[in-house]
Amino acid sequence: MPSALLSRTVPTRAELDRARSKAESLRAQMIAWQEELDWQVYRYYGVLDEAICYDGEPPEVKFGERAFEIVLAQDCAAGKTTTTWFERHNAQPVTTIPAIGRLTIVN
Repeated sequence: MPSALLSRTVPTRAELDRARSKAESLRAQMIAWQEELDWQVYRYYGVLDEAICYDGEPPEVKFGERAFEIVLAQDCAAGKTTTTWFERHNAQPVTTIPAIGRLTIVN
């Protein structure tokens, strides 16, 4: 984390930028794994009829790109609903599904 870098030395701009980039990547990986867990639990509890998972490690998912956030952003864009979700969480509304990796559906 950038704060850990500051505790050791006075970092350069490049070092701070690398630390920020690494922290953002780690957060996106954590969001991706949480999403994978959620889809698995939905399957176990019968919410989904088929297992949805990625081959190998899931691609990074940025805050605002989770399934419910995309649906919420689409509904807001269509005028179906209003929300303070995106402002409250400082997230960019995403209305299209990002092209991220290869999805496998297992019956």
